[in-house]
Amino acid sequence: MKPVPCPIGFMHLATVWALVLASWMLVLRPVPAAAQRLTFRQYAQDQGLANLGVLCMNQNASGFVLVCTENGAERYDGRRFELFGHEQGLPNQGIVYDIEVAPNGRLFVVFSNAVYVSGTDDHGDLFERGHYTALHSREGPIEVDAAHSTAMLGNDLLLIEHGQLRVARMIRQTRAVAGEHARPAPSGAAPFEPTLEPYFSDAALAAQPALKRIVSISVTADGIWLGCGDGQVCHVAHPGERSTETVEIAGQAEGLPERGWTAFLRDRQGTLWARSMDLIAHRDAGRGRFILDPVPGGPGRYAGHLDRLVLAEDPAGNILTEGRTGLLIHSGGVWRPLNMAQGVPVGQIVAIMFDRDGSLWLGVRAQGAFRGVGVGLWENWTRADGLSDDVVWQMARTGAGPLWVATEGGVDAVVRGAPPSTPPLHLPGPGFALATTSTGRVWHATMAGVITRYDPATGSSTVVATLSPVSQMLLEPATGTRPDRLWIGTQHGLYFEDDADAADPGPPVRVVDVAGRLHDFFSTADGGLWLLTQHQLLHRDADGAVRTVMTTETGLVQNPREMAFAPNGTLWIGSGTAGIQRLHLDHDRVVSSDRIEMPVIASNNVLLLRRGRRGWIWTGGDRGLDVWTGEGWHHLDEEDGLLSNDVDEGSMFEDPDGSLWFGTGHGVSHLLDPHPLLRAATLHPVITSVLLGGHSLPPGVIAWSHKPLLVTFSALDYRDESSVRFRYRLLGVDSDWVETEEREVHYPQLPPGRLEFQVMASDPLKRLTSSPVGFTIVVRAPWWRTWPFMVACGLVLAGLGWSFWRLRIRLLLARQRQLEELVVVRTREIERARASLFEQATYDSLTGLLNRPASMQAFDQAIERSRHTARALAIALIDLDHFKSINDRFGHLGGDSVLREMTRRLREALLPDENAGRYGGEELVLILPNDAASGRRRVLTLQQTMVGPAFEIDGSSVTVTCSIGVAWHRPGDTAETLLRRADRCLYIAKNNGRDRIAVEQELDDSPPA
Repeated sequence: MKPVPCPIGFMHLATVWALVLASWMLVLRPVPAAAQRLTFRQYAQDQGLANLGVLCMNQNASGFVLVCTENGAERYDGRRFELFGHEQGLPNQGIVYDIEVAPNGRLFVVFSNAVYVSGTDDHGDLFERGHYTALHSREGPIEVDAAHSTAMLGNDLLLIEHGQLRVARMIRQTRAVAGEHARPAPSGAAPFEPTLEPYFSDAALAAQPALKRIVSISVTADGIWLGCGDGQVCHVAHPGERSTETVEIAGQAEGLPERGWTAFLRDRQGTLWARSMDLIAHRDAGRGRFILDPVPGGPGRYAGHLDRLVLAEDPAGNILTEGRTGLLIHSGGVWRPLNMAQGVPVGQIVAIMFDRDGSLWLGVRAQGAFRGVGVGLWENWTRADGLSDDVVWQMARTGAGPLWVATEGGVDAVVRGAPPSTPPLHLPGPGFALATTSTGRVWHATMAGVITRYDPATGSSTVVATLSPVSQMLLEPATGTRPDRLWIGTQHGLYFEDDADAADPGPPVRVVDVAGRLHDFFSTADGGLWLLTQHQLLHRDADGAVRTVMTTETGLVQNPREMAFAPNGTLWIGSGTAGIQRLHLDHDRVVSSDRIEMPVIASNNVLLLRRGRRGWIWTGGDRGLDVWTGEGWHHLDEEDGLLSNDVDEGSMFEDPDGSLWFGTGHGVSHLLDPHPLLRAATLHPVITSVLLGGHSLPPGVIAWSHKPLLVTFSALDYRDESSVRFRYRLLGVDSDWVETEEREVHYPQLPPGRLEFQVMASDPLKRLTSSPVGFTIVVRAPWWRTWPFMVACGLVLAGLGWSFWRLRIRLLLARQRQLEELVVVRTREIERARASLFEQATYDSLTGLLNRPASMQAFDQAIERSRHTARALAIALIDLDHFKSINDRFGHLGGDSVLREMTRRLREALLPDENAGRYGGEELVLILPNDAASGRRRVLTLQQTMVGPAFEIDGSSVTVTCSIGVAWHRPGDTAETLLRRADRCLYIAKNNGRDRIAVEQELDDSPPA
């Protein structure tokens, strides 16, 4: 977003307003400055989610997001959700409590009354259908208790049924034959059969009665954690190793009160976390006792829904769980609520998951699934979070002090990490440019040019000056004996405040050698300044000498707005319309330049261009951010967590810790660490289905048919799902790659042969392209396309061809004779048509005179002859007097008959060397090779001939007169100048009463009027 400066005419009003502002003291407002806004994308029925009652979420090794709902299991492929049902071997409906993914790729789908296991480890098999098998229990139908009742122990499923822990194992099927040992199952049968059996032996249950009452289960790296007994926690160490497996019970002695402990988590630091309805317990690695934290605000909507509580760890190591009205996040040893005010979906959150890209997914009952954009990597603030306005301009900070943010509603101090109840510091009035001194004083300017300094030590604001609209402020830190110096760029030049920390600052001093509207400037280590105006690039050395380095007329990019120095010494200039220009310098002289434009950067409208502490160049505009790291370009936008793609002009600030702040038209975004977003990423295209004639493509060789092929594909990269494009081809059908934004392709029919389908994913904004994935189809040719049939057909065709050849020769000879006769006839017709076309192109259809183009051509030829023969040439322009009244009285047909008759009389009276043409409407032109004396008489004769007898129109006799202007060719005349003089004479004839001839010589000889 570009700033709109205040008109100069408002300066006096701005000054009055500034004096009022100066009387105000620092304003405190009870809005939480430390709040941050999260961005979530909802997935509901518009994205194919059939049931919004989400109960769990998971992700398999391929990257598909798996969702449990109150009526079935669904899979998200980056495009839409797909409901699993009978086609996959699952029920079409029923409550799904959980979906577990085994390390070997098997899926366990846990319904309330059944468990289904995928029958293959290869979920990349495109043609596998009906591959889920129901889990069998030796004790009858399975009844899973509720959520938190399943977990994976290696490739085995653990589940709780009637308070007992059971394990589902895959048993290889065999068939017994009399007199022989058991044999493997025959080919085509399921090689494994899932069976369910108790996990603990009767002896273990007798030794530990708490294991008879299990309410929840979780598997971590150090074993199995169970909510057991009467509000206790049971830990099974070394599970599955019967010789070393042990069971420990934690309760009151370990600091755990009797509660229903339903969720467990072992974080990356080794800390164990446990959650009950009203308490969150954690035990650091190596410690024996748990530390308890009450749930901030109480259980809220989760009271009575103990089985819905979840613990999760984000990529930054923070712990998340449900809170009273949203989420709770444990960071820096403190639990903080994240709720609707921070953008968290309103409702009962029942699932928390981080996918392989680190994106946060939430399952919310009755609302569907939500994906957090940039959660853990970005912090965002808007007006709803305490800013004075969503439009953010420049920012500044001194040391560890607050970040001062200029908005169109005022200047705010953002204190990250402050308690939500802390009111923010706020300087009233619209702000634009900012700078802070080494002592923490804040200089800020409005677009109207009001310069104010705020002193945090006294809490007072002072209006220092009112200048023309300000574009930028730059604080040059103190060096030696020189104090902080403040540079101020305005629409009318450059100013400076020699001591920005002075107790009583005077008005800024203008730099007389810098004029015009300043867009951007920065200082260099040698004390120089580089300045960018609307049309010039200037350099001011440490001694104050200013030199023009380049202008828009000498090669500077048009509409320059921003600039930055790259680590290699090149000066980058950002344009509002033409991308980036890089200037290669020798001191302050340009050696060469080059350009960076779309599609290398996302937009040619460059409103932000800054160099960060890492030496990276950041640029932004109306399509997000681009960053040059020295090794390549990277793009960041709303899909990555940026609050808005509308980045404001010059609005970037980098903290000493390397985190970056960006101002947008919708608020301010804080990028905590850019490295995770800039790591080399890989797109993961997948083929989600292959249908032939509406049914799954069968394996092996298929018979040729007229059935269409439908291939659907996607990319399992949800962070960039809206910008991913695809390229596909079917080798044997497509001659080249086909680009598309769609995620399916349809082939009406497959040809015989070996066909290979390939698809690649690409992200033009992120400059990513994946490797192709695909599959091969072998289509058996029909019998009529086999080689024996082809050979037989060839022999028959050869015989028929010889016979037809003989017949064709005779037919061709006869046809040749016919064509020769036809050529003669057509030639005559063409000659006649050519003559007719010449007539139409040369003569006016109504009058029979030359049309205007032909008249002009004859006019040019007459002038050329007159020039070579020195023979006099007269031009007469004729206009029928009051011809409009004839049209009005008798209609256009009557007018046409008058014009037709008058021109007939004229044609018949013309001499061979005279020409007449229709100049336009009722105007005619005469070309007469006559001198002045004879020409005057000749024109009079022609006038009398034209208007002589009256005209008969519809039985009425009508007298028509005409006015004529005559001019003679003079040396140096052109057709245009001669016609202009004749037209002037015609004008005089009409003004002098019409029905007369105005001759140029007579007019020239007459006295002036």
